[in-house]
Order: sequence, then structure tokens, then C-alpha cells
Amino acid sequence: MSTYDLKGFQQSASYQLDEAKGTIVLGKDWKLFSAQSRQVCDHFLTLAAASLLADMKPALFFMNLCRCAENWRRFMVSAQEHFQQRPSLIFNTPVYAAIIAQDTSVLTGICEALPKQWQEGEEYPDQFHLTWLSALLQLNGCQVDDNVETHLQVLEEAEPERCELYKALLGLEELEEADFWNQFNSVLYAHEEDIEKRINSVSTDTPRFIAHRFIWFEGLALLRLALIKGFVLPSHSIMFCPDEALMTVTDKYQGDWPLVPLPVH
Repeated sequence: MSTYDLKGFQQSASYQLDEAKGTIVLGKDWKLFSAQSRQVCDHFLTLAAASLLADMKPALFFMNLCRCAENWRRFMVSAQEHFQQRPSLIFNTPVYAAIIAQDTSVLTGICEALPKQWQEGEEYPDQFHLTWLSALLQLNGCQVDDNVETHLQVLEEAEPERCELYKALLGLEELEEADFWNQFNSVLYAHEEDIEKRINSVSTDTPRFIAHRFIWFEGLALLRLALIKGFVLPSHSIMFCPDEALMTVTDKYQGDWPLVPLPVH
């Protein structure tokens, strides 16, 4: 089984982010631009995990999540406006990062840049609809509206278990809070199994994986939504979901460390 030096990866990520300043430009090849933008987001996720778990600084955890989300938003805008490329939502962790950090401004900007229709070959349908569902529910206070219902209908066919989880969150079809926690635990167990497989796989891209080794970003986003709904966490220290990651965010993100450029209008 592999071991991971989170502090060492934190130092490497910080160095590489400093080195990336001014090197990501719109004049480059699309694939290179996309790869560099993804690396930036992964590095900020690493910094977030290390800020919380190695340095015990929740405020920096939330700040680095916002930096990840804002750079991903900028990537989404540039991908479509400059490169005329439809970005994939296979990587959607920045949406969960914005939800965890409770940054509605960045999340609103992300929603403005998100592709509006699922496209076969770009991402799995459940990833597309889960991304949208999570963002919409954070922004509307976990209310059912036409957009939410549309995504739920498609998700029910694409990923029934996740759909049941969101229906329980919203109290649909006579599902209640207890049903939500039952489904959450089932999804958490599946996540644990996936993490174990990735830990033991020689093909795992460690710089991309390191933050996910310790933190379940989707799970934390779900817990944020559950708290908005008024649910009571069944226990403390949920696996991969540190209690400190659910603290109230007091420091507003000011948009610092924007490494991915935007088109000039």
C-alpha cells in the first residue's frame, strides 16, 4: 500500500503554482492549456487538504478551495469563448469546492460558464447532472424547482442510487432525513472502496489523487447541503469528511491567485 507525505506534496504544489505564474496563456495549444489549468486546480486542492489536515488552518482550507474553484471557472470561460471548446465535466471537484467553501459568488460564476446540455462523449450523464444539481441546490437553498426536477429525472435513469440520495435530501416521494443518511452511508462505503483501489493501483496519478486520498469533496458538499436543509449530522468525524471542513466560513475570498487567464473583450 502506498503512503503519502501530504506536507511534502503541499510544498511541491506551492512551488509549482509559483512557477506557473504567467506561463498559462491563451495563445497556446488547447490541450496544453487544458492540462495546465487542470494542474492548477489539482495543486490548490492539495494545498486545501494540507492546510486543513497538516497545518490545522480551516480558513486556509476554504481559501484554497475558492482559489481552485475560481481558476476552474476561468478555465471554463476561456475554453468556450477563446478556444471554442466544450469542456468536460468529468472533473467537477471545483464545483464541490465552491459549495464546501460557501462561496456563492464563485459558484454563480461557475454556473454561468457550465455547459447547459449533456453531450455524449464529453462526460458521463450522472457526472453532468450531479454537477448541476449540487450547484443549483446550494444556490437556491435546497429547494425543488423546474431545473432541479429536470436534472433529477435524468439522474434517476443514469444513477438511481445518487438520485435516491438527492430525493431524500429534498424530501421527495415520502423520503425522509433517515433515508438520506442511509443513502449517504452507502455512497460513502463505495467511495472508501474506490479510494482503496486507487491507493493500491500502480497507475494512480499521485499529484492528482493526493487531496482525494484524505478528503471526500463530494461528500463534504453533500453534508453542506444537508446542513442547509436542517439535517443533523449523525456523528462526528465522518470518514474523509473532517468536522473542521464544515465550519462556518467567515473570511470572504477576494479573488487572489488567478493563474488561468480570461479572454480580453
